Amino acid sequence: MYSREEVKAITDKVLNMASKAGDAEVEFSGGERSATRFANSTITANMVQYDRQVSITVHQGSRSGNASTRQFDDASLETMVKEAMAAAEKGRENPNRQPLLGAQEYVEVDAALPVAVNFGPAERARMARQSIDVSDKMQTVGS
Repeated sequence: MYSREEVKAITDKVLNMASKAGDAEVEFSGGERSATRFANSTITANMVQYDRQVSITVHQGSRSGNASTRQFDDASLETMVKEAMAAAEKGRENPNRQPLLGAQEYVEVDAALPVAVNFGPAERARMARQSIDVSDKMQTVGS
């Protein structure tokens, strides 16, 4: 996962790349998906997947264009910005487009409990093992 500072650095980099495009909005999204599966009283999968994406919407007059990428190297970010600018140039006029609010200040939120953040594959495997042990004790097959 990315820290607040890392997300801000990527966002600032994208906004700087889009500085000559007019107005721009950047959205950074991502998360973690994890799973432990077991069948026939055996763990069959224990994985973690990190998803991340940055998107930009460029506004040129009353036209806008959007692009996104999952690659955060400079070349990929630059390509994303160019694609959004090209889409904005080809886009339809939107006479109802409202102006952007400008830079925003966000309250820092620590919304994840450390026990949940630190709950990884080893902890999930231990819990699966406990379920499998119950099945074994009852002479059944756990899944």
